[in-house]
Amino acid sequence: MYMYLTGFNCTISGSNESSIYNILYKGKTSIGCITYEVVKLSGKSKPIVQDVMLLVKSEMVDIIDEINSISPLNEEDFNSLQMEIRTSSRDVLKKYLTR
Repeated sequence: MYMYLTGFNCTISGSNESSIYNILYKGKTSIGCITYEVVKLSGKSKPIVQDVMLLVKSEMVDIIDEINSISPLNEEDFNSLQMEIRTSSRDVLKKYLTR
């Protein structure tokens, strides 16, 4: 499913009480972290309340360096890698929240 992040171990820490969640990626020589905050937003014209996952911090430089050392990245690869990091971390958080 993922092209760049396969082979990286992914764990999540956080709790419903704090609404802050850290998704940790571990490689052979590197660690990266994506931090989300889950907030409740309500509509202005309709009383609909939604949980929204806000990406508040991304520290993936070491993971990107490890990926680059395994398979050198060119400039075009960085957009795909950035989207894959966002998508992967969001999917991990969604799965964790719906368990």
